[in-house]
Amino acid sequence: MKMAVIDPDTGLVENVVLADPGFALPGKLLVASNTAVPGNLHDPVSGTFHAPAPPPLALEAMKARQRAALAAQRYAVETAGIRLGPIAIATDRVSQQMITAAVVAAGRDAGFSTRWKAADGSFHAIDAETMLAIGT
Repeated sequence: MKMAVIDPDTGLVENVVLADPGFALPGKLLVASNTAVPGNLHDPVSGTFHAPAPPPLALEAMKARQRAALAAQRYAVETAGIRLGPIAIATDRVSQQMITAAVVAAGRDAGFSTRWKAADGSFHAIDAETMLAIGT
């Protein structure tokens, strides 16, 4: 009997096999090409299989993977750093904390100045206005 081997997570047909009834593959969905079965996924004219809609859990898994990919992309952008003129500013999580503290200090003292270590290791004199721009 001709059977489609379907990945239950994606709903995609991975292979077509000849197998006896009752044949099983762990972790895979097998669909027989029996045209008498309602909702048959086999087209007897073309001999092709059509993937079913993924089960609801597979859709949730796909959504979770998409959310994780978006979160990873957001994190990569967040921590990629910024440029303020010739100065490369690191924006990793530790640098974000240091920027926040310096912005608070610059906001309280218009005469604020510091020597800021850039992402490339060089040091730059930063005044209150520039620190506020970095924080923004």
